[in-house]
Amino acid sequence: MSTPTKVAVEPGTYKIDPVHSQVAFEIEHLGIATFRGRFRSFDGLLRFGEDGRLEAAEGEIDVRSVDVQDEMLSQHLLSDEFFAAEKFPTARFRSTAIEPVGDDRYRVRGDFELKGRTNEVVLDARVKGVARDLQGKLRVSVAAEGQIDRHAWGIDWDHTLEGGVKVIGDKVRLLIEIEAQRQ
Repeated sequence: MSTPTKVAVEPGTYKIDPVHSQVAFEIEHLGIATFRGRFRSFDGLLRFGEDGRLEAAEGEIDVRSVDVQDEMLSQHLLSDEFFAAEKFPTARFRSTAIEPVGDDRYRVRGDFELKGRTNEVVLDARVKGVARDLQGKLRVSVAAEGQIDRHAWGIDWDHTLEGGVKVIGDKVRLLIEIEAQRQ
């Protein structure tokens, strides 16, 4: 078993490669299962400082690209009851503070705008590795996750079944896997 070591990241700006990245979410369904979805269209940047530490993160998601493997449900998520995608087609994140919490680990605080509302989000992030691609360009991999209360963004659709079981939970887990190329 190898001992984890600090990942050396060269300073600079890294652009997210959406082909090799994923922005996903999970929410409790019927109190017994986890429902998962993702977004197919997003973009963003990571910036690393001279010391190789993560200094900034920002991104945009086209909420119209939501993918839940069911067209009818996708359309419901795009409606005003959820993302209101016609009026607010883009969700945005911009870091406001990044605190190192261990080798290659960070607590990322930022403003997350969704459905016309902006609230703070806290993500736990980890630099997974650095490598050169087939063209010799430097890439970095970062995984992040956090949890939000959907009601803070006006996503208030609720339905309670017999026995008091909620169809969906209030908390949404955000799961982000980024591979970004140095610019």
